[in-house]
Amino acid sequence: MLFLWINIKKFITNHVIFYFVSVQSYYLSDITMATALKFSG
Repeated sequence: MLFLWINIKKFITNHVIFYFVSVQSYYLSDITMATALKFSG
């Protein structure tokens, strides 16, 4: 039971980290695109 709980915790942690990283990179690319458009336009 404890082993299962540790696995679930690890699974959730990995997903949360992955989610934050992908959201961060999504916003970063958005800002980069906006900046590039502002300078080129």
